[in-house]
Amino acid sequence: MTNQPSALSRIKSGLNGKTLAAYAAIILVVHLLWNTMFIYPLKILTVFFHELSHALAAILTGGKVIEIGLVQEQGGHCVTAGGNGFLIASAGYLGSMLCGGILLLAAAKSNRDKQIMAALGVVLVAVSLIWIRPFLDFGFIFCMILGGAMIASGKFISGKANDWILRAVGLTSCLYATLDVKSDTIDRDLEQSDAGRLAEITGMPSFFWGYLWMTLAVIGTIGFIVMAAETKKKA
Repeated sequence: MTNQPSALSRIKSGLNGKTLAAYAAIILVVHLLWNTMFIYPLKILTVFFHELSHALAAILTGGKVIEIGLVQEQGGHCVTAGGNGFLIASAGYLGSMLCGGILLLAAAKSNRDKQIMAALGVVLVAVSLIWIRPFLDFGFIFCMILGGAMIASGKFISGKANDWILRAVGLTSCLYATLDVKSDTIDRDLEQSDAGRLAEITGMPSFFWGYLWMTLAVIGTIGFIVMAAETKKKA
């Protein structure tokens, strides 16, 4: 009887060492530049993903979005009416991690990096026009400029460059989502955080939700990195 390779062995054999090393290098660079102007736009983009996730959860559970706002201090808000409060509050941190993971996977598994970049830019511009308020404030201007830059990148910059920009954006969003959970719900226990809202809804303390979300975010981030490092050929 032949020994079948374990699931872990199959995963290891399917990973691309060079790709993993590239991801490690990106994470190291992001860490070293974390508090600089170079990473700042990526942090604000992750906040955008966070608030957009609240908005989508509201719509998908029968509610509506009143407005989305972003501020320079790397914060934001999403005002909704109706919908499932539990799912809306839960969607922010995990949603921004999921957005980052999807971008990372899309860049790793597809050759349509230019189209993906342009589509992301269109999403930023569309959300700005529909929901981000007030007009001509920081959040609106930031998303319009970044969205326009992404559309231009998709049109004029090479697919290879767009590929690695998307991977960097995806990795940063996953990392920032995890750190944001820790900062807002464990280190500071903010009453107005998503975890604070869930504590009001469920009666469970906010730190419980913080640890749960952080655990899920870490597992999700590792999972996305592993899937994005597999040697499977792009389609």
